[in-house]
Order: sequence, then C-alpha cells, then structure tokens
Amino acid sequence: MRVTCYRPAVARALAAAVVLAALAPAAPARAYRLELSARTLAKLYELPALRLIGGDLTLSRRQFRQDLTVTAWDLGDLAARRARRHPGLLDRGPVAWVTADLELDHDFGAWTMGQVAVGDDRLDAIDAIPELASGAVGFTIPYAYLAIDRLGGALDVRLGRQLRFDEFGGAGLDGVALRIHTGAPVAIEVEGGLRVRDRSPLAIAGSDLDGLAGADCREYVEGATPGTGTWQVIDRSRAPRDTRLASDRGFCPQRDAWQPTVELAVAADGVPWLDARLAYRRTRSRTVGLIGAVDRLDHPDTGLYPDEQGQAPAWGDNAELVSASARARRRVARLALEPWAYARYSLLHAGLERAGAGVLLARGAHQVEPEVARTVPVFDGDSIWSVFAIRPAVDARLRYGFRRGARRLGALAWLRRYDRDPDGTGLVLGGAASAAAELRRLAVRGELYVDGGYGGRRVGGSVHARWPATRAVDLTGGLAVVDVAGASPRSDGTSATVLGHAAWQLDEGVAVMVTGELGHAPIAPLAFRTLAVLDLAFEPDM
Repeated sequence: MRVTCYRPAVARALAAAVVLAALAPAAPARAYRLELSARTLAKLYELPALRLIGGDLTLSRRQFRQDLTVTAWDLGDLAARRARRHPGLLDRGPVAWVTADLELDHDFGAWTMGQVAVGDDRLDAIDAIPELASGAVGFTIPYAYLAIDRLGGALDVRLGRQLRFDEFGGAGLDGVALRIHTGAPVAIEVEGGLRVRDRSPLAIAGSDLDGLAGADCREYVEGATPGTGTWQVIDRSRAPRDTRLASDRGFCPQRDAWQPTVELAVAADGVPWLDARLAYRRTRSRTVGLIGAVDRLDHPDTGLYPDEQGQAPAWGDNAELVSASARARRRVARLALEPWAYARYSLLHAGLERAGAGVLLARGAHQVEPEVARTVPVFDGDSIWSVFAIRPAVDARLRYGFRRGARRLGALAWLRRYDRDPDGTGLVLGGAASAAAELRRLAVRGELYVDGGYGGRRVGGSVHARWPATRAVDLTGGLAVVDVAGASPRSDGTSATVLGHAAWQLDEGVAVMVTGELGHAPIAPLAFRTLAVLDLAFEPDM
C-alpha cells in the first residue's frame, strides 16, 4: 500500500477542488462514435526464381503487416444534439466525421533482402529493383480525411487524402473534394489537389501512372550537334551508398514532380431511378530541368528531356479525360430493366479510350445481361509504355444468373475481336459457369471456365466448401485445377492447388485466421504457403 502525504495548504486546496467539482453541473457526454479496427498479418512462402540452374532457385518471402483503421463519427456532437432538441431535423444539419487507414509492411525474406547478379556484380535486390524497397519497410496512409456532410444544408466536403474509384479508374488525391446539392436533381462536384504517386509522402507503392521501372529511368544525353542525342540510363556517378532498407540506385526525378489534378463533374442527385455523371479530369506535372551540373556529361546538358532549342515545355499533361456514364432503373409489368452505358474520351490521345453499353433484365430469380464494349489501351502521357499496349478490342458478353435462397447458378459467354491482326487470330472465345448451394450446414460452390484468348488456352475449375464446425470455429477447404497450353514451355501444363483455412473467434471482435496452401505447377513443382492473421476490431462508444 502506498500513502502520499501533502502539506496542509495543499491538502485544503485539493479538498476545495474536489468539492467544487462535485457541485459543478454535469457536462453532457459526447455522443460521437469511435470505431477502431486492427489487423496483423504474417506470410511465409517461397517463390520460384527466374533461373533453371545454380543457387537461389527459390526466394523466400517473410512478410509482416499491420493495419489500423480509425473512424470517428459526429465530431462536435452536432447530429446527436439535433436529435435531442429537434428529432425531426436530424438530417437537416451538418455532420462531421474523420476516417483514416494506416499500414505498416516489412518483408525480411530473400525476395527483398537478398542479392541478384547484374553482369559481373552482385547487387542488393532493392538496388537492382528499387520498387522492392517499399515492401522491405513501408509505412503508408492509403486514406485519411475529414468529412463534413450537409454543411449549410447543401455542401459535402472531403479534406485530406482520399481514394476514388470512378469512371477514371482508381486513384488517390491529397486535396479537397466538394459536392454541391443545388436543390434541383443535379449535383455539382469539384475536386482539386495533388495526385498521390509513389514518391508522395506515406503513399502506396504502385500509384504512378507510368509503369517504368525505377532502375531503368532514363535521361536525354545531348550529342555534339542538336538532335543527335540519345536516351540513356541516368548517370549514377554520385557518392556510393549502402542503405540496407532503401534503394541506392533508384533515381527518377520525374517521379518527384508534383501532379496537380482538377476534376469537374455534374451528376444526377436525388433521382431514385437514375444514376448519371458527366466529368472532366486533368493531371499535369512540371517538366524536370537540370539534374546535375551542366558539364557533368561529354556535352553541355540542357535538362532531363531534349531542350537544345528550348522545345521542352514548362508543364506537360499526364492525363486529360472526359467521361460520361448513366444507369436507369425501370419496371415493365413483372420485368425489371436496368439499361446502362458509359464512355471515356482521352483528350491527350485525341481518341475514344473505352465505351460500353448493356441492359440488365430481371424477372423473379432469373437475370440476363447482354453487353458490348470497346477498349483502346493507353498510358500516361509521360510514359514510354504506350508502345507496349495491347491491341484495341471489341468485347461482347452475355451473363445469366439465378438466385433462390441459398442456391445460385451463373453462366458467362464472351467473344472478343482484336483490331489489325495480320495473323487472323484476333477472334477469341471464352466462357464460365458457376453454382453454389447449402447442404444443411455445409456451403459448397464451384466454377468451371475456359479462356481461348491471347497468352494461351486455359481450361480449369475450382470447388470450395465451408463448414461452421462450432459457433467459434469456421473451416474452409478448396481445390483448384487449371490446364494451360500455348503460353510458354515453362508454364504449359496442369497446375493444382489445395487450400485449407480456419477461423477461430476468441472473443467478440477478436479472431485468429490461419490459411495453408499446397500447390503444384510446371514452373514450381511443389510450393507451400501459409498465412496467419490476428484480427482485432474495437467499437467503443465515447
């Protein structure tokens, strides 16, 4: 037992403070809701190396990952206060909330910590392939933003790092997004900020529009006369370093350039039978100039890009797109109809990038959906990978679905035609069929598919079963088999994988999950992979 003694004056002051605190009116408790979710993952498995003889035929992956998601609803007690004073006005005032996701990744296996042979030298793997550095040790924030809904009764605000998945694809933005409810059945959306890319602070790896490898970034090296220069790997004759958990060779100045992005859109608002949106987005970046001394090369350097005659612009467009999409919902007698269409036009490439249309017809437990789409692959305007884009194609699909209780059936048939195919092999077919049912406590689902597309013919199938052994233990098992032909001598053949998964709920919001996978493939005759997850979910009311 510990006893603490105070001087008489201090004791009297403490006693007075306690009495005043007891007599003071109680402050109302804040009613915002705090949700926390934590997940810990560990992965241990081997990957085949791209070599047939010698050492290091397999590379180990030893991954540790920690996720933490935090969401706090009704900051400032605004919605709860309105609910107490005016229950009928709950949805007529602002509601503020904040949400964020944090991820920590660490891979200490040979995949990232090993070495690779480059010519006569052996380099650290993350030096030869700088993109591996983000997996060696990575702390990222996929999203973290403050949101205010119904500000002034007509404005929704998002401020911070946001993830967007819309007609323009998936992307992150460090900035602000506004949605203005005009009172008419039309909303106006305005978004501006910096596009999240690999070199953005605490960004997810692989965010760049450009797919160029970090160790292969090139600069324009001027020749003796204007126009005779060549593109070469950036000169790395800097002071050598030996950083174990970071790349010493990755140097891409253009990736350090900020990418201001703006988006404007109008969308249907409050129309129950219609979703429609027309949007414009533009992403730019400043042109990189000198990256070293003017005389560091054989001839005076004018910048990263050709600029002997001042032809390099101060800014360049990475992407400039216009998109339109619409989906309507109507009912004719007992038939439900959902016609839809979308299109995306690249102003940078002066051409239609993708477009499609279809209709979903549903009656009772049956659904049929025919669709047709046109795709023209393009890349970032600052990318060299546009020359490797696959051919444009027209794709036609027909889907069927059936659902009644726990029984489900599905089927898909597709036909694709590639443009400008001199070999006459641009027409490919494919299809799939699936079924699912519950037999007492056992849930079973299976799938068969065939793909006659580019890259070889693929035929395969899979079956999975789930059994809740007890109220706390859930077991899952599966088998998948695929046969490949015409792809490459190393990958042609039959592959099979057996999967087992167990989930054990220790307590409310606390679970342990373990997965084991045993596979056989021509490129990896025997592979075993394990995954363990500790999932903690807390939802305290505060």
